[in-house]
Amino acid sequence: MHEMAEFQDYSRRPTTRDQTRIENVLLGRDLTGLDILHVGVGNSGLAAKFHSKCRTVDGITLGANELALAQSLGIANYRCRLLNKYDPRLARKLGTRYDLVIDNNPTTYCCCRWHATAMMTNYSRLLKPGGTIFTDERGLGWFSEPNDPRWGLTPDEWWVLGQHFGLGSVKFTDHVIGLVMPLPGAMESKDRVA
Repeated sequence: MHEMAEFQDYSRRPTTRDQTRIENVLLGRDLTGLDILHVGVGNSGLAAKFHSKCRTVDGITLGANELALAQSLGIANYRCRLLNKYDPRLARKLGTRYDLVIDNNPTTYCCCRWHATAMMTNYSRLLKPGGTIFTDERGLGWFSEPNDPRWGLTPDEWWVLGQHFGLGSVKFTDHVIGLVMPLPGAMESKDRVA
């Protein structure tokens, strides 16, 4: 099922159900020394919850209110910037590679193949070897007006898209899934469960 999503300011809204499911998976992981990129920071709940467990949390947003909230928190290892995940220069602008990229709705604002390619190129450039993109099947189904509802994806379609960028697939729970940058020389598995 595809859901429509319009760009909204999430700075003062509760964490969404799909984002919460991703965070619950992260709670069970050792994040020591990891660098995390949170795409669409919303209320900065992810940074507030995990900053003390990892090395850095970087966030990007399109919303000025979300940026202002993130900066107001004063978290030393949390940096938020006003950047677009579809910008083909994103990896260069961030200048960092990440162990984890968190994006609960990767294709919501995607309107064409060019944007999907730009985003996936960015993510593959931003991931360290062994790094993972975390998403949720609910967010994959979102799309925004006036974009075509067919830009909402199923998990299988997400995994196929990832394969075109050399990324393996992983399923963490019934709802939380990911794409993994293989380690050099590692065998890829389409149906890996973490």
